[in-house]
Amino acid sequence: MIKEIFGFGNRILDKFVQGRKERWRNQIYKLTKEKEKLLKGKANAKKIRRLEYINNKLDELNRLCQNK
Repeated sequence: MIKEIFGFGNRILDKFVQGRKERWRNQIYKLTKEKEKLLKGKANAKKIRRLEYINNKLDELNRLCQNK
C-alpha cells in the first residue's frame, strides 16, 4: 500500500518536475514552431532579430542535447 502511494506521488512529481534534457527538448520544439510562424509572414527588422536569436538558441540547445 505504501509503495503504491509513493509510486503515484512520484508519477505526479515527474510530470511537474522536468529534467534538464526534457526542458531543452520542449524549448527546441517551441522555438521551432515560433520560427516556422515567423517565416510565413513578411520580413521586417524585428522579425529578423528574433529569427537570429532563435537560430542561435536552437544551435546552443542542440549542442547541449548532444553533449548530455
